[in-house]
Amino acid sequence: MTEPDGGFLLPWEAVESPSPEGVSGTLSRETAPGHVLEGKKVRMIARRVDTDDVLYEVMTNPPSYAVVHLTWSEQRQTNPLFPWTTMFESMDRFREQMLRDVKDYES
Repeated sequence: MTEPDGGFLLPWEAVESPSPEGVSGTLSRETAPGHVLEGKKVRMIARRVDTDDVLYEVMTNPPSYAVVHLTWSEQRQTNPLFPWTTMFESMDRFREQMLRDVKDYES
């Protein structure tokens, strides 16, 4: 297993400079009305190198985390379930998923 900066294991890697996703960001453009992240302030912190998955920190108190499968289509989805999103209550919960991702990636 490789551990890049930020404690992420391949296939996950930290983004070089975490960026806020504002109104004009890809996530904002893709989310349908009623999406779990609609209107939430988020910060992109990692991406999965073998898929279109991105890890966002949801700027709440305490923070939560969301893995979003972006389509990069630049089009707003009509179903609030898309883009596909998995929420994690803590970074520790995300790391549990990351370890499963590592096994899938290495096999």
